[in-house]
Amino acid sequence: MANNKKQHFVPKFLLKNFSVHGNKKQIGIYNLVSGKYITAGPLRNEACGDYFYGRDETLETALKSVEDFSAKVIAKIVLTDKHPEEHHTLLWFMIIQQSRTEYSAEEIAEATENLSNHLPKERKFADHLYDSALGLENPVHSSIRGVLSMKPLIEDLAYKLFINRTTCPFILSDNPVVLHNQFLNSRKKYGSNTGWAVKGLTVFLPISPIHCLMFFDKDVYKVGGKSFIPISLTKTNDVHQLNILQYLNANRNLYFNDEIDEPYIKFIEGLARKFRRTKKTNLVVIPENENSSLLHGFDEDIKIELSLSFVRLTAKAKKYNLGRKRIHYRNEEIVKLYKEFSVLVAQGIYAHTEFERFCQDKFVAMTNSTFMETN
Repeated sequence: MANNKKQHFVPKFLLKNFSVHGNKKQIGIYNLVSGKYITAGPLRNEACGDYFYGRDETLETALKSVEDFSAKVIAKIVLTDKHPEEHHTLLWFMIIQQSRTEYSAEEIAEATENLSNHLPKERKFADHLYDSALGLENPVHSSIRGVLSMKPLIEDLAYKLFINRTTCPFILSDNPVVLHNQFLNSRKKYGSNTGWAVKGLTVFLPISPIHCLMFFDKDVYKVGGKSFIPISLTKTNDVHQLNILQYLNANRNLYFNDEIDEPYIKFIEGLARKFRRTKKTNLVVIPENENSSLLHGFDEDIKIELSLSFVRLTAKAKKYNLGRKRIHYRNEEIVKLYKEFSVLVAQGIYAHTEFERFCQDKFVAMTNSTFMETN
């Protein structure tokens, strides 16, 4: 039985960074559904749910260990205005945070419902699949489990720290990790462009009203200079665009400190409302022949066209030819290995977190095979 009934899907340490007057007890709230603006609400009641991760403490305890270490790294960023050395810690925190929210849980549930509605229940083979699809006791468990093995796909992402030097603070949402693809959005209209391994991916995460992290595909984007010197944002329009992303990615609520007033929230809403996603997932039936069809599921992307003053396309990206590919990966070889690894995980041969061991085993097997062939 979990000791804490209220379980936060956005960590309290992150919410506290956006608290009113820095008091760590109250936070500004805007509810997108009702349009209600609250100057200072109890922080402890936000971005949480009763037994959100279940009554078993296992998952909550594991998340707390990630939070504790990540909180120290993020506190150091906020205190020093410097890039930390713990790149992998930030990647790990970011990918887990993206998967643990109420939005992600609802996304899994929606995708499951879409799938079940398209299953040919009259066929015997579908009966088990139908029952399994509807048998998710806690969708957020499935969401987190799904990303645990994906870290190898994002380790190539570079990152930059933004320091907000304007008079307009960053805002946060109840779904704060924003995936976007400025490169492909204007070039590839069908399907999703925000898979973790997709070319041109960018990820934004505000960590305080003054600090924001950006993870990005360095082969596609030039973000500021080449060094690890943080980027000082002096153009208010850049901050507006990053705040619009939080609005568009939010599930229900926006969070902010005492420097954000209601007219500003309404201003952001007015700019963003027409780009707001109407659903979380899509499922499209693609006929293959007379007897079969392909079910293609994909997330609903944010389709707004960003124009951040400090982001440019590389010369290599400008020359890139999309051809007729359906999916454009940053690293085809890593994806190929990951798919092979995923099959073995499903078979119980490896755990979700054992990609490195899989690669080592594969290298040893290839080396032994080569040795046997030459002798």
